[in-house]
Amino acid sequence: MEEQNTIREITYAKIEKANFSPMATDIYFLNIKASGFLKYMVRYIMGALLEVGQKKITVSDFQKKLTSKLDPSLKKKAAAHGLHLIEITY
Repeated sequence: MEEQNTIREITYAKIEKANFSPMATDIYFLNIKASGFLKYMVRYIMGALLEVGQKKITVSDFQKKLTSKLDPSLKKKAAAHGLHLIEITY
């Protein structure tokens, strides 16, 4: 059985304030670009960002989890409701 490569390079990531709806005054989105995406990858990233915002983990902990080959685990997956895929480009 061939080993699957699970390494993806994130080339851009920024949390931005939404400006696509006049009713959306407090809505933000994650603009993320990568070499590819794994199943639930963005949900795990969003879960970790929520934990950073809630001060359950530090930004340094988050960075270590993204780059560590020894402990690459992000434990909390953001719920699917409330998450929307806006655009895919190739």
